[in-house]
Amino acid sequence: MDSNWYKIKGSIKPLDKIRGFGISSLTEQELMAALVGGGTGGNSVHYVSKNILSVLQKTPGYVPEVESLLKIKGVGEVKAVQITASFELARRFLYPSKGYIIRHPKDVYEVVKLYAYHHQEVIVVITLSGSQELINCREVFKGTLDMSVTHSREIFVDALKDRAAGIIVIHNHPSGSLAPSVEDRQFTENLSQAGQLLGIPLMDHVIISREGYYSFVENKMLVY
Repeated sequence: MDSNWYKIKGSIKPLDKIRGFGISSLTEQELMAALVGGGTGGNSVHYVSKNILSVLQKTPGYVPEVESLLKIKGVGEVKAVQITASFELARRFLYPSKGYIIRHPKDVYEVVKLYAYHHQEVIVVITLSGSQELINCREVFKGTLDMSVTHSREIFVDALKDRAAGIIVIHNHPSGSLAPSVEDRQFTENLSQAGQLLGIPLMDHVIISREGYYSFVENKMLVY
């Protein structure tokens, strides 16, 4: 293994950061470098990790394709398969698949709790069947969110493809606060109205953070 990856950020080794602050304290580049292990073909682990991340950022929420990774200098077949396999394994453990029934906001939190520790704001949409069985879970926005200009059509486009009977929208508060803002409330109202028109009701809007979750339905801020 290329020991240089330990110095991606500062002089603290990732293992020491994990022991002291938890796995969430590592940067995305440190996490990828740990997965990559070392550079090859004259390409440093820093270079390889950075380029892999650039590919992943183009299709957030999806398991990377081997063919896409093979286009990156320093990534061979073995490493591409290892990275893809690790993402697929994580997806299966972190995101329950077919047969998972959403009965309570706690069930939603179990599906998306990984996002509670993101340093960037994200919007995640869960699509549900008529029996409230999870169909899919997708990240649809990432970055600084402006709820006032976030279009409802972007939220419902995959729900239409999934022939969903309803959706649950989740977004995180990196600040840690779970209190819904005025924009959060207006956003929820807009989505609820759009869902009624489309026949795909908004079944809940859940705010998550490292402190836990806030459900609009549970707090009687939304009735569907």
